[in-house]
Amino acid sequence: MRRPKIFFIIFIILVFLTVGIIGILYSKKKSSEISESEWKVYRDTKYRFEIMYPKDWYVFSPSFFEKNTIVFSNLPKSELEKKRKTGDVYLFKITIINQKLEEWIAKQEMMSKILGIEFSKKEVMFGNIKGYKIIGQTSEGKKGSSLVFSKGDIAYLIETLEPKECQFQWEHKKCEIYKEMFSTFKFY
Repeated sequence: MRRPKIFFIIFIILVFLTVGIIGILYSKKKSSEISESEWKVYRDTKYRFEIMYPKDWYVFSPSFFEKNTIVFSNLPKSELEKKRKTGDVYLFKITIINQKLEEWIAKQEMMSKILGIEFSKKEVMFGNIKGYKIIGQTSEGKKGSSLVFSKGDIAYLIETLEPKECQFQWEHKKCEIYKEMFSTFKFY
C-alpha cells in the first residue's frame, strides 16, 4: 500500500517541476521578444537595411553627426552634451563605409600601428553574415570595440558610444538594449 503512495507523490512532484520549468522557459522567451508596439523601425532605403529601436529614442541623421552615420539615442540633441557627463546617455551608431571590408580593416590596422594602439579582430557571425569584432587598446589600457560587417562593397560599422561600460563589451546589464537592437538588424 505504501508503494503506490510514494509513486503518486513522486508523480505529483515531477508534474509540478515540469510545469514550473515550462513556465520559466516560456516567460524568458516572452520577455526577450521585441514588441513592435514598444519599438520603431528605422529603414534606410539607400543602403537597404533596417533596424528596430525603442519608440522613445531619437534618430539623428547623417547631417547631425557625420556623413553616412545614423545615431540612435535615448535623449534629444538638446540634452546630449550635458547628460554625457552623468552617464545617462545611450548612443548606438551605424556608420556606412563605402569601402570593401578587408580594405577598411587593413587601413584601421595601419592607423592603429601608427597611433600606438594595439589592434585585434575576431571573426563573428551576424545571422548568416560574416563580420568582425574589432578591439583597440591604448598603452594606457583604454579599450574600445566595434562590430563591422559587409554586404557587397559596403562595410557597416556598429559602435556603442555611451554608456562607457558598453564601449568594450555588451555583457554589462546597461548594454542589453544594444544586443536587442542589433538582433533586429537586417538587409532587405
